[in-house]
Amino acid sequence: MSDSASEPKWMIGQGRPPGARNKRARTLERLIDDNLEDVLESMIAAAKGGDSAAAKLVVGLRRPPARDRTLALKLHTLGSPADATRTAIEIGQAMLAGRCTPKEADDAVAVLERITRVAAAGEIEERLATLERLALKSAAAGKLSWNDL
Repeated sequence: MSDSASEPKWMIGQGRPPGARNKRARTLERLIDDNLEDVLESMIAAAKGGDSAAAKLVVGLRRPPARDRTLALKLHTLGSPADATRTAIEIGQAMLAGRCTPKEADDAVAVLERITRVAAAGEIEERLATLERLALKSAAAGKLSWNDL
């Protein structure tokens, strides 16, 4: 007598292969494929007849939803924190003027903020390296002791 509790009911490798569809999905796909042209023709006819929902669907098929786009904004070159502030203000003004959406402005300012943080980290690293060089020179010349730190 075998112990059914210790035998696995399912093992790796069993089951449907990746991408395989069940009978219902295959039937639905076949129905859609067989009738797609007729359905599209009736949707277009309904859209032409004034059905706004059909028109929206037809246009949506032709023009997918907009994705991210490049903003054509003329901005200052970033060279200092003041430039970053001025650029953020210009982005806000562009949004208010309708040259970009609030979401695009928010995304642009977020990128600007990340650039500013990276620049600040680089500046801190440069300052620290300068201080370390000065400390080493002073220590080598005998002008700096641990008590000075």
